[in-house]
Amino acid sequence: MVRARLLGARRRRLIETAFQQGRSLDQVSALGRSSGIACVGTGIVEPSSSFSFAREMEVELPRAAIFDLDGTLLDSVDLHAIAWHEAMVKFGHNVSFEQARSQIGKGGDKLIPVFLSEDAQRDHGHELDAWRSKHFKAKYLPLIRPFSAVPDLLKRSRDAGLKIAIASSAKRDELEKYLDIAGITKLVDATTSSDDVQESKPEPDIFEVVLKKLKIDGE
Repeated sequence: MVRARLLGARRRRLIETAFQQGRSLDQVSALGRSSGIACVGTGIVEPSSSFSFAREMEVELPRAAIFDLDGTLLDSVDLHAIAWHEAMVKFGHNVSFEQARSQIGKGGDKLIPVFLSEDAQRDHGHELDAWRSKHFKAKYLPLIRPFSAVPDLLKRSRDAGLKIAIASSAKRDELEKYLDIAGITKLVDATTSSDDVQESKPEPDIFEVVLKKLKIDGE
């Protein structure tokens, strides 16, 4: 998908030293621009050519930051794992909390086949997924909390000139609630949910769609 370019060791050390000295994100970004260095934070970015020095050194600057939600912006991984564990047990599958947790981040279309045979998927896979979704929203969604630094992180990223996108395996109605919980609805330029693609993570579909929404070429 997005091409990564290696930075020179000297330039990397400049950025690392600046962070160690406690400089702000804006100051580090300015240092990166003056040094021809692309400062890349959390998420997937699509570079664009800016500043003559950066072009000469074949170092391109980031245009966007793409974030996941669960475990990245929201403290929600364990709650999802509990809901999947309880759904599996309800439908007769001996799946522990730890086993369910190891698969969090995938959409239901990828998680369910890990634990259910093809026959079981045909028999009650959709029913299990629907029960899990309803159960999670009723019992665990109200318990989700954001990581405290999230709004400030996104604000500073926008101030540094980055577009902000969310690429999540959550369903669309859950995604809208998550943005509200995190207090970042007005800070996000584009979102993609599992409802927007045929296959959820770890397939790249979600990222490809969100890059199109950002009007960024990910090739």
